[in-house]
Amino acid sequence: MKKTSGAKVGLRSSVESGLSVLSAKTLSQLASCAQNRSSYALIVSVAVVPILFCCAYFDSRIVSAELLLQTANRLLLVHTSTLNLSFIRHKNEAHFRQFGERSWAPEPFQGEQTVTNNDLESGSSYQNSSINSILEKASLNYSGETKDCDLFDGRWIKDDKFHPSYSPEGCPFIDKGFRCKQNGRTDSEYFKWRWQPRGCNIPRFDARAMLVNLRGRRMVFVGDSLGRNQWESLLCMLAEAVANKSAIYEANGNPITKRKGFLSIRFDDYNCTVEYYRAPFLVRRAAAPAGSPEKVKSVLLVDAMHSTSPKWRSADVLIFNAGHWWTHEKTLKCGWYFQEGGRVVEDMKVESAFRRAMRTWGEWVKSQVDTNKTHILFRGYSPPHFRDGDWNIGGKCHHHTEPIFNSSNISIQELPWTNEIIFHEVALNIEKRITFLNITHLTSYRQDGHPSLWYTKKEPKINIQMIEDCSHWCLPGVPDIWNELLYTILSNDVHD
Repeated sequence: MKKTSGAKVGLRSSVESGLSVLSAKTLSQLASCAQNRSSYALIVSVAVVPILFCCAYFDSRIVSAELLLQTANRLLLVHTSTLNLSFIRHKNEAHFRQFGERSWAPEPFQGEQTVTNNDLESGSSYQNSSINSILEKASLNYSGETKDCDLFDGRWIKDDKFHPSYSPEGCPFIDKGFRCKQNGRTDSEYFKWRWQPRGCNIPRFDARAMLVNLRGRRMVFVGDSLGRNQWESLLCMLAEAVANKSAIYEANGNPITKRKGFLSIRFDDYNCTVEYYRAPFLVRRAAAPAGSPEKVKSVLLVDAMHSTSPKWRSADVLIFNAGHWWTHEKTLKCGWYFQEGGRVVEDMKVESAFRRAMRTWGEWVKSQVDTNKTHILFRGYSPPHFRDGDWNIGGKCHHHTEPIFNSSNISIQELPWTNEIIFHEVALNIEKRITFLNITHLTSYRQDGHPSLWYTKKEPKINIQMIEDCSHWCLPGVPDIWNELLYTILSNDVHD
């Protein structure tokens, strides 16, 4: 076999050393540049990648394919973040001019803009890692206000005039576990906070305008119970525009219960449906293969999409969420192992499995979804706010009646690794017009919005050990803001 010369070995060593530097210190510097709209990452991308390709062409042993792809992926993350997803934005704008010619006619909020003591500080100071500081941000041009506006960079403002667009008593779609007021919660401050982006105003949610633009179409939510939380919120918001409530019903005659894995709510006057598919892992779960070790109770096929995925792909708006079930406690500890290529991989870690599952999702989007027709959004991770333990070991949040006012008080629990993986897969599918609905940062402040003890009508006895719900959200509440942002994005996408 031909030996690699000393010069080539030295070159390989230099490349690997450079990659190591790039993946550490330089990434941090590029992250800083990205936040300042710098083009440095673009320069690095243009300079480094061609060099590596030339090296690979000269002798593949100098730069392996794995090294090349690894470098390209890292540069892709930095470069995409530096551009703040502007390419996604422009693609989406063109796409949604096809989505519907009717105007959403949003009316920007014209309320008080003065920063007061009730304003929460901006979240531009994520400190957990250099990569998260850029992954947690996504830019969107909102044509109604300013040229460039990051909807997800802003503050929560206390506004006594800000009221929910619906009452829980009048909306039949809310799960009883989210009906906090009806279950005995006495404070009402948690739904008097509105989200104010720094560079623009969020348009008022116009339920009728949204229904008009959904006429004859399907909007589908796919994910876990946090996805259902948002779905229920949107149903209540949309229902306010319909006078005849009997014209809103479950299309298949199913009872509206969280035990159903699929529900389709039809708005008859607009010939549209807003649907929910329960698929907490997005990929398929199956019984353990014959001959599996006793510890393997079930398997998650990380290379196969959920069995209901054929029903999602024809939707006009498709909204995903994932991550909350991708924990050791909800998988391996329960005996749910991971299977790939027909083989149970007993030593596969949860993070690796989620990364593989997201790759499966990305491949499915490329091969199965017509993104000229379907607008795909992937909602970021919704942070829980358990204190003094997790949900099953005494974690609590019932004493919180206000949001977090200082980002330094946001624990690492609210800054998930899942978002990095989700964002990475979205970035790899830029040409597919996928929008990252980046609610993680703004939601991380809202420790006050969870059901806590009020997920049941039973009299809460705080002195008795009682499991609290610090993951889901009271309705009305925080998911309404997610849907206002969703509405703003869709509004933006049908305007120049």
